Amino acid sequence: MKKIFQVLATSALVSASIPFAVQANEMGVNAQIANDSAKFGVFSSDVWMQETYRFDLGYQYNKDKDYVIDTSLAYIGKGVLDPNLDLGVKGKFAYAKAKDIDKVGTGILLGVHAAYWLPTATPTNVTVEYLVAPEVLAFTDAENLNELSVRANIRLLRNLQGFVGYRRFEVEYKEAKVKFDDGAHIGFELAF
Repeated sequence: MKKIFQVLATSALVSASIPFAVQANEMGVNAQIANDSAKFGVFSSDVWMQETYRFDLGYQYNKDKDYVIDTSLAYIGKGVLDPNLDLGVKGKFAYAKAKDIDKVGTGILLGVHAAYWLPTATPTNVTVEYLVAPEVLAFTDAENLNELSVRANIRLLRNLQGFVGYRRFEVEYKEAKVKFDDGAHIGFELAF
C-alpha cells in the first residue's frame, strides 16, 4: 500500500508540474473563501479550436485544521449539444488530512464538468462539477471521496473573473465521514 501511495504522489507531482512546462494560453491564480474554509490554487489552460484543457493545483484548509492538496486535469468541449453549453470530463488526485481523527485519505476522483453561458453582454456562466472516487480508487484510510461544486462566474476584467457558489468536498473514512468544505463561497480567478 505504501508503494501505491508513493506512485500516486509522484504522479500528482508530475501532473502538477505539466502546466509550468507547456506553453499555455492562460496561467493564473485563484482563491475562494467560505465561512469555514479557504482554498487557494494555480491553474493553466489551453484552448485549441473548440476544446479546453485545464490543469489545476490547489490547497484547501478549514477551521478544524483539516486540509486537502489536489491536482486535476479537465478536458472541456465548447458548444456541445448547444452553442452555449460546454461539457467535459475531469480527473483529480486528492490528498486529504483529517486532523480530529488523525487520518489521511487519498484518491483519484473522476467526474463531469458542465458550464452554460448566459446570453449577457458580459461573459457569464453557471458551472456544475461532480467528482467521485469510489472505494476502488480511494487509498490509505479513505473508503471514498466526493466533490460537488456549483457556481456562477462573471468576467469582471479581461483577465479577472469573479464567482459565487456552493462546494461540498467530503471523505468517508472507516471511522467517520469528514466534510472538508460544505457551504457557500465567494472567490476570484486572475490570469496572467
